Amino acid sequence: QAVAVCYSAKPGTRLLPIPKGLGQYTIPASVTSIESFAFAVCTGLTLVRIPAGVTSIGERAFYGCISLTSVTIAAGVTSIRETAFFGCTGLTSVSIPASVTSIGFSAFYNCTGLTSINIPASVTSIGDWPFHGCTSLTSIRIGANVRLKGGMLSSENGFAYYYAHTNNCKAGVYTWRGGAWSYAEQ
Repeated sequence: QAVAVCYSAKPGTRLLPIPKGLGQYTIPASVTSIESFAFAVCTGLTLVRIPAGVTSIGERAFYGCISLTSVTIAAGVTSIRETAFFGCTGLTSVSIPASVTSIGFSAFYNCTGLTSINIPASVTSIGDWPFHGCTSLTSIRIGANVRLKGGMLSSENGFAYYYAHTNNCKAGVYTWRGGAWSYAEQ
């Protein structure tokens, strides 16, 4: 099956909504931003590669991609917008490059397969509840400059709950063991 990709603005620079049954997909090198809802409910998408030319991942860009298990984000992306990976229940790994400076609220909301995440020191702003509902999350590594607007972790059933009472989160590694979060400096 042929896949048509639609672009807007300067030809080839902004990825707009595309057909649903993709499997693995490498975003073309000419794309500079992934627009809101570009891959929304692409239930057949299993792996996506985001090239260095992309600087932003739009709101709900990968919303509801339940078969998506892996995302490779090349250095160059500076912003992961709110709810970008909302409901990607199959997502087990995502590598956030050191070029990212902001992660929007609920960016990985309900990614129930996600087990660990590394938030690099380059991230200076992170919205509320980026990992809400990530019931399999057991390890979070946080860089030195990360600033939270509110809660960071929460899941139903009381598995993981952490709330930042200040606007700064302590750099280090947070690990879920024996029913509680523990902290270790980096």
